[in-house]
Amino acid sequence: ATQSTDSTGNTNITFNTTGAIRTWTGTTSTDWDVATNWSDGATFSAPGVADSGARVVINVAGGNQPVITNARTIASLDLGQTVASTLTFNSLNTLTVTGNVNIYANGTITHTANTTSELYKVNIAAGSMTIASGGKIDVSEKGYTAGPGFTSYSGGASYGGQGGSSIVTYGSITQPINLGSGAYNASVGIGGGAVKLNVTGTLTNNGSILSNGNWAGTSGG
Repeated sequence: ATQSTDSTGNTNITFNTTGAIRTWTGTTSTDWDVATNWSDGATFSAPGVADSGARVVINVAGGNQPVITNARTIASLDLGQTVASTLTFNSLNTLTVTGNVNIYANGTITHTANTTSELYKVNIAAGSMTIASGGKIDVSEKGYTAGPGFTSYSGGASYGGQGGSSIVTYGSITQPINLGSGAYNASVGIGGGAVKLNVTGTLTNNGSILSNGNWAGTSGG
């Protein structure tokens, strides 16, 4: 379900009413594509084939939190309704959600930490998305260690413009799609990760979308 508030202060709730509910259990592992990790014991198929009607619910405390690697198409996603739950992206592939993505107060979406190559991002195409207060997409410190915007001089990294004593710049300041680079001082910092959201309808963000670098005596790019 999606909860929103209109201009007059009324609370509106839209329920996802089509397709079969598939609830994450994590019985076997963290792998999204392992059938025994789901309540119905069925595998996910190629994008857009048999799973486009699946209403996915991820609401499981501790244990094996889901990690998605392959491109998949589902009808809706409800994450962290009552307990702390995390969905981790482990590739550059897209999760397509034809309906609503609902990140509740206990829900977090992130990606695997990168090092020297751009291998992991959060990439979601959705009909609509609601991030509740407390919910978040957080890829902080998931970018490059060093990276293309790193400088060997003391100063911040350079993404979309020059940072500190940096010389090399990379990426777009208006359409940032790449990982952040680490800064340099006494040690090498880690840049922020990358999030790409293609939402055709409404994106309501009452939570957080974060891509911070770590502290290395200067700032991460």
